[in-house]
Amino acid sequence: MSGEGEILLIWHRFDRMTKACKEFHASECVYVIADPKGIPLYIGSSQALGDRRYRGGTASSFDAALHGSGNLIFVSKVPSGRCAVIEKALIWAERPEYNKQGKIIPLSSLETATFIHQRDVPAFSRAAVSVSGAVPVRDNAEEVQ
Repeated sequence: MSGEGEILLIWHRFDRMTKACKEFHASECVYVIADPKGIPLYIGSSQALGDRRYRGGTASSFDAALHGSGNLIFVSKVPSGRCAVIEKALIWAERPEYNKQGKIIPLSSLETATFIHQRDVPAFSRAAVSVSGAVPVRDNAEEVQ
């Protein structure tokens, strides 16, 4: 996969899942539920945060569970059709406490080195190549905004 270029993930930080759903209602995306310091606790993905699953109450359940914790939600759009493979690569790299699959055996063909993270980046310990524009984005990077 690394021969295909890099994948630029532009992260947005939220304090509530319902806010994230409004902004990313029709976008394929990956999301990170993180502690107050931004350290990933859970990594997930969605074909659209505005779909029935989230709109029908899951987002409000997230908000209720997060209430008062100071925990954060980070969301980034992903290139079409790459949602699951990017989610699995991030889980493999970070091995967040609350993800149950993909921490012992890698489930993605992507290398974490194919990612460039920008904007409101979670506190990744292993999945980051460049953060907040620290390294210039190459022309062959896929930008997803």
